[in-house]
Parts: sequence; C-alpha cells; structure tokens
Amino acid sequence: MRDGRSVTPAPNGNRRPVPALQLATVFALALVLRLGFFVLAAEGPLSNPDTAGYEELARALHQGQGYRGGDQAIPGRFPTDLLRPPGYPLFLAMVSAGRPEWRPRVAVAQCALGALTAVVAAVFAAWITGVPRAGFVAGLLQALDWTSIVHASVTIAEIPFTLLLTVGVAAWFRGGWAMAAMAGLLLGSAALVKPIGQVVPVALVVAAGLARARPGPTVALVTLFLLTTTPWALRNDRVHGLLTLSPVAMVNLSYHTAVTLADRDARRAAYREFRSMDGTAADRWSDLARSNVERLRAAWPTYLREAAVGWARTALGTATATAEGLVGRGRLPAWIQTGLPILHLVIVWSLCLVVFFVRRGSAGGDGAVALWLLVLALILPAMQAGYSRFRVPAAPFICTLAAMALASGLGGPHGPREPAARVSASPAPRA
Repeated sequence: MRDGRSVTPAPNGNRRPVPALQLATVFALALVLRLGFFVLAAEGPLSNPDTAGYEELARALHQGQGYRGGDQAIPGRFPTDLLRPPGYPLFLAMVSAGRPEWRPRVAVAQCALGALTAVVAAVFAAWITGVPRAGFVAGLLQALDWTSIVHASVTIAEIPFTLLLTVGVAAWFRGGWAMAAMAGLLLGSAALVKPIGQVVPVALVVAAGLARARPGPTVALVTLFLLTTTPWALRNDRVHGLLTLSPVAMVNLSYHTAVTLADRDARRAAYREFRSMDGTAADRWSDLARSNVERLRAAWPTYLREAAVGWARTALGTATATAEGLVGRGRLPAWIQTGLPILHLVIVWSLCLVVFFVRRGSAGGDGAVALWLLVLALILPAMQAGYSRFRVPAAPFICTLAAMALASGLGGPHGPREPAARVSASPAPRA
C-alpha cells in the first residue's frame, strides 16, 4: 500500500471460512500422522540434548522450588534458568512434572498441539487469500510436514512455540487495534517459550513500514509484546545481572564461530575456554561477544560458507537423523523417511518461489512479502546450526505461501476467482 492505508484481503463478502469438514479432515490427518510416528518412537528416548535442562526447571517449578537451575557445560557456563525462559518448563510442569518417564505424555500433548497448528494454518491461509480451498491446501501441507511430525514426539519447545507463533501472526493479519494487541501478547508469550520469537515482531514492523501501513496497530503490537517480555528480562537482570530474555543467541554464535578455526586442536581449546569462564553472567557474555567478533574478523569467509551450508540444511533438511534416533535405523522405509519428505519440500518451496517471483500481485499481495520476511527471520538466526528442527516454526508460513501460489486457481467450481485485494502487513482497523 503506497497511500498510507491498508485493505482487507477479500472484499465484497468473499472472505469465506474453510468448511468445518475440511478443518476436521486437516486436524484428523495431522493428529493421526503425529500419533502414528509417536507409536513407533514410544520406546525411544523422546529427547534431545536440550531436554534435560527443560525438565530440570520443570521439576523445580512443580515442586515449588522456584525457577533456578545449575550452570551448563556450554559457552559462558550460563545457568539453565537464564538460558531457558519459563514458557516451556511451565508447560512441562503441568503435563509431565518434568519427569523423564512421563515424556510420552508430553509427546501426546504436542501431537494434539501440532494438529491444532495445522488447523490454524488453514484458517489463516483462507483468510489472507480469501480462498477457502487455499486454506485447506495450506492445512494439508502443514499436516504432512515431516519435520513437524517427527519433532512432535520430542520433549523440546518447538511445537508449543510454533502454535503460539502461528496464532499470533494470524491475529496480526486480522487487523485492528484489539487483534494487534492480542498478537503482541501471543508473540510475547512465544518469545518466553523460545527467545528466537523476538525476531517476529521486528519482521512484522518492518513489513508494515514497507507497506506504509497505519501506525496504530503497530504501536499496539509492540506495546503488548514489551509488556509481556520485559518483566522476564528485568528478572534476569536482577538475578543474574544480564538484561535479556536469554543469552542463547550468543552461546550458539560461539559454537558457530569456533568452526572457523581451521585447526582441530584450536577448536577444542576454544571450547575449553568457553566452558571455564569466570565472573558474572554479564562478564561472561561480554567475553563471548569479544571472542566472537575477533574470530569473525579473522575468518569471515569461512563463517559465511558454513552459514550458507547450515541454511540449506535447515531449510531443506528431512530430519532423517532425528527420526532414526527416535524409532531406530531401518524401521521406517526409505520412501517414507526420505522420499516423501523431499517431495514435500520440493513442492512447498517451489510454490513459495512462484509467489515471490511471479505472483506477488495476486491473492495475498503484500502479505506474501510479510510472510517471506517471517520465514527468513525465523530461519536465518539458526542457519549456522543446520538442524531441520529450526524450520518447524517457519513451516506454517511456508505452507501458507505455497497455498497463495495456488489461490487464484482454487477460487471455486466455476474457475479462477478474481484476485483478492492486496494485503498489507497490517490490515486496516475494522469499522
């Protein structure tokens, strides 16, 4: 929008909901696939290296011992309660009391949350395109997302985080002050589950600025987001002397810059140095930042090369190693574990590229630009790690973009619909 206004995506009463039967189909398909994988993985650990820290905090909460954890063997030796915001440990405290033997309870709950995320993706895509069938397609694509299916059984924060994120972004696109405020609350809650959620309001505000949208909803979004997250940052400042939701970004960057050291012994020495730091949490954070800057200056081409490889692994990974670690090598046929996930990725990313390069002016309009910013904002900070699970929070938006590419051809039984009006990153307030 270049006139300072925004419009809703499907004027003249074309904003029809996805039929209830289609939503039920999406939910049932997503739930059956996730529970089916869980049944195969139920005898496995249902965990990854982050799980123990989350469960430690959850047990402390459940036992009324407050929110405190021990130092971790990671760069900076930050304590668990500083590294992990309280959202996911609180979820675990309610579902499993943080007990490892009750991880199957967490898996079942997360399978249901993952299925609900597919429904939200369907509703969101239908609303933003004005085409119910496009919403149904987005929901089916999300239900079939293999990385989301696999990680629903693992005791990590991705699944609850993705649901909060998707509902929050959907609320933002609904428009108006009240929905923008709700979006700020939900996105703030998401950031208290995984700190990477902090990048989402930034991406939305940038997209709103590019669309020259009205400032009112943006102010409401930012205000509620800050009201939700600032108390925890202040708590960390009071307890640990570090004003942040979490230092995990600096920790991850330390791992990735160490890769730029050509000599293996030098890398090992760097890791030992990371884990032996003294002083306050703020001192250790400053030491990590200084060493990261020094390594980036000395070997930035190596870092960029490794980051590009990591981005490809994150964006295109099939979670094969994770699936094998959960269900055992050879228990799943190769065409299920690798073939179908690759086909799914080829389809969704190809359709996303069609939206970006060919059909940005069709159904969805400026909303496609905002969603592309979201996908990049979610994937880029984690790209050096190269883990496909970091794509899970971006999956609903990738599937929505893919559905946008098909929207004009799915308008109804009488052929393609007229293109919907362009959607800005911040729809106009309702009358």
